[in-house]
Amino acid sequence: MLNFFATRVTLLDMKNIFLKSLVFCLALTHLACAMQPHEVFIIIPGTWALKEKWFKIGGDFFTALQESVAYKNAKVLWFRWLTNNYESSRKEAARELAHILTCFEVKTEINLIAHSHGVNVALGACALLARDGAKRKIKTLYALGAPIYEETYCPQMDVIMALYNLYSLNDTIQTIWGYKRIFAKQPGIVNLRVTTDGKEPTHFGMHSATIGKWLVALPHLYCADPGIIKFFEKKPPKFENDPDCQKLLADEKPIDFETLLYIRKKYIIF
Repeated sequence: MLNFFATRVTLLDMKNIFLKSLVFCLALTHLACAMQPHEVFIIIPGTWALKEKWFKIGGDFFTALQESVAYKNAKVLWFRWLTNNYESSRKEAARELAHILTCFEVKTEINLIAHSHGVNVALGACALLARDGAKRKIKTLYALGAPIYEETYCPQMDVIMALYNLYSLNDTIQTIWGYKRIFAKQPGIVNLRVTTDGKEPTHFGMHSATIGKWLVALPHLYCADPGIIKFFEKKPPKFENDPDCQKLLADEKPIDFETLLYIRKKYIIF
């Protein structure tokens, strides 16, 4: 009788412990869901940029972006890829990025911020999502100094909700090898010529802290294509129409061979 009673008490105790543990686990799950970022920003660097710091934790662009989205419980991440200047390397990176994007909950809003050929990695990943019929959507793709070649890297606007293409006429690297500066017109894409504090940035100025600080303000501005977005270090960006866009692009002279060799020797980067 005593042994039976002792066994019964032990089972009751175990039941109580289990119920308390279950309640505790449910509370932790609820807390984790509450703390999970509703929105994510993923920075994708360009060719040969793996050793650079601007897009990593503590880098000037990363920090400026992180501070600008802190109020919305957003998370800033960066995507690591080999950054080699090979088509095969970009395709492999696109496959890896597409896989990562599908790991997030569908309700999580994802924004991609890519520089140079990192944009083509992002576009490649979106193409794979479209091909596989994935439910994942990209809220916004911010393209910074993208070498545009739509025959290979065509924006999948059924996956990408909005694409802001930022370029500078002072970017001598973007158009090497015949790449273009702007995307063809289609709904959801806005091509914007950039200035920072009155100057047109270089290829590497396209990922400055000033742009990182104000980049996420673009969806809250009226931005039409073609347009100019003027960034300032100490005040919000300003949009203006760009009626001279097509003429300026048409008047650009092809880069001469000596300049090309100089750029390749100094930067070895796209």
